[in-house]
Amino acid sequence: MSGTVERTITDPDFDVPTTIDRFGNHLYAVNARFGTPNADTATYAVVHADR
Repeated sequence: MSGTVERTITDPDFDVPTTIDRFGNHLYAVNARFGTPNADTATYAVVHADR
C-alpha cells in the first residue's frame, strides 16, 4: 500500500492523535495518553476539527 500526503491538518486540541476518522465536515481524533504518569486518573478525549 502507499499514499500521498495532500495537506497537513493541525488543531490545538490534537495531543498525540492515534486514530482519526471523518464524519461530515469534521475530523475526529482520539488523543493518546503516552507518558501519562497515572493512567487511572488521566483524562481521555475524542476531539474534532474542521476538515
